[in-house]
Amino acid sequence: MIRIILGTKAQLIKMAPVILELQRRQLPHDLILTGQHHETMQDLLDGFAIPPPDLELIPRMEANTQLKMLRWLGLLLWRSGYSMKKRLWQPKPRIVLVHGDTLSTLAGAIMAKAAGVPVAHVEAGLRSFNLLHPFPEELTRILVSHLAEVFYCPGSWAANHLVPRKDRTIIDTHHNTLLDTLRFALRAHNQTPQPDPLPQPYGVVSIHRFENLSNPRRFQWIMETIERVSHPIRLRFVLHPATRAKLQSTAWHNRLQATPGITLMERTDYITFIQLLARSRFLMTDGGSNQEEAAYLGLPCLLLRQATERQEGLGKNVILANDDDQIVDTFVASNVDREWHRLPLPPNEPSRIIVDHLATFLSAIPSPRLPPP
Repeated sequence: MIRIILGTKAQLIKMAPVILELQRRQLPHDLILTGQHHETMQDLLDGFAIPPPDLELIPRMEANTQLKMLRWLGLLLWRSGYSMKKRLWQPKPRIVLVHGDTLSTLAGAIMAKAAGVPVAHVEAGLRSFNLLHPFPEELTRILVSHLAEVFYCPGSWAANHLVPRKDRTIIDTHHNTLLDTLRFALRAHNQTPQPDPLPQPYGVVSIHRFENLSNPRRFQWIMETIERVSHPIRLRFVLHPATRAKLQSTAWHNRLQATPGITLMERTDYITFIQLLARSRFLMTDGGSNQEEAAYLGLPCLLLRQATERQEGLGKNVILANDDDQIVDTFVASNVDREWHRLPLPPNEPSRIIVDHLATFLSAIPSPRLPPP
């Protein structure tokens, strides 16, 4: 059996096509949610027609502040230890899949390693080579690279960051699994009635990274940038739970709410979010998944970061802001009055490549012997 351990909305979005491919081939698998995110997780499962998780370690909790994150982590360590001899590892899976760079990724890899189960890392090999940007994601990826045996890398550039060893299997999936998710969302988008045209052009804003929310100087610069950009064009600011909590703990929530050019929005389901992007003029974000979505679509994207571990779109339609007002103003001036055209998606199917390898991997492992009756 294949076990998938996920914790965040972004992880579920990117792993959904892998789960759907496992379902299509009827390969035995189960899904464990750590509970790092709770908001909209059920909506995502329903949207992708994925059954409810087999186990949720910390149910009904959203780790959207530093204090809640620490509480969630403590509960996760306690409950995973308690479950070690119960539901989590009996029977043992033959491989555990973790994804990306969150604390759930690291926790899943540690739990699997402690239980003697091989770990496969999806979206492996990404590096910014700067421990502080992004933090703690860069550190998480390095630690997981020491725990995993199988690495699914979204391109040769990522695979080349990993040192080949006899005990490692490195698979180049050519693109991120998000490509398959985006393909799914665009099909659904084309099959649903389109909403009425929006009254005026707009840009989309989405931020959530710890490095931006926890650093007062960077948070202030980003908020002032959003406020300034809202003068030439309306902005639709999609609030992650952590971002909403941060705004509400400062004067910025009321300040942005009172700014005529800014609309604060709650998070939506994935298909609705892609529709929002497809009809916008540009995206301002600090999210790695958003960078990839923009790169695949051809959507102009301003990355509100100082460094990125991802290559998608850089030097093309994705611009790194690097805390530079001139870069921001040039980007906005270039795109505020210009419509963009969606790019054709690459034909590769990363999720199928992953499941092809998993099927081969499992067939090479002897099935565990059942105890005598």
